[in-house]
Amino acid sequence: MKLILFDIDNTLVDVLRFQNRAFEKAIKKVFGFKGSLEELPYFGAAKSVKENIRDLCEIHKVKKKEIFEKLEEAANQVEANLIWELERREEEVLLPGIEYLVDRLYWDGNLLGIVTGNSLNAAIEILEEGNIREYFSIFACGDEALDRVGLIKLAIERAQEKVKRQIPKNQIILIGDSKRDIKAGKEVGIKTVAVATGATSLKELKEAGPDLLFEDFSNWGKAFSLIKKL
Repeated sequence: MKLILFDIDNTLVDVLRFQNRAFEKAIKKVFGFKGSLEELPYFGAAKSVKENIRDLCEIHKVKKKEIFEKLEEAANQVEANLIWELERREEEVLLPGIEYLVDRLYWDGNLLGIVTGNSLNAAIEILEEGNIREYFSIFACGDEALDRVGLIKLAIERAQEKVKRQIPKNQIILIGDSKRDIKAGKEVGIKTVAVATGATSLKELKEAGPDLLFEDFSNWGKAFSLIKKL
């Protein structure tokens, strides 16, 4: 059995357009300015909702006191907006091959988990909209830790509590679409798989040095075989 941890956004699903609308509405309502996630230099790259809100507010010169006082309200509003957007969507959210890859990894006896900057409620809603919620039993979300490294460690801790034993690091894999995902996985000392279905190019991901690199998971059978051999 391996523990396989997935990022959500741009790894499992394509929901950034919904998230951007959720952020725009929340920022306008709570802080009163028009702002977009696309303004952030790392758009779509492994940061929490609150980190994105703080960074966007700082770009628009919002005072730190106001950011601090309204941060929780804004984060809650983003979550509510995102769930509203997803429930009314017409487009498919799963990225190519994900439905089959996740299913195969699960039935091969692996423990699957989520590491994401989304809140737990938003993460579950996203997975349910993609009809893959049932495969995942481990979650480390949002601001449960200070950074992505902390979230990975938290997910591993929860997985070990679930199976009631230590899981060797060479049996733990993180799958993500950003250099931040790969860097964090390497810092924890686990294996990493990068997929270029997000904002980071194949070339940039290769430079990060993942153990495996895919353009996407369209050929999910090949991806499954290579991940199984890690």
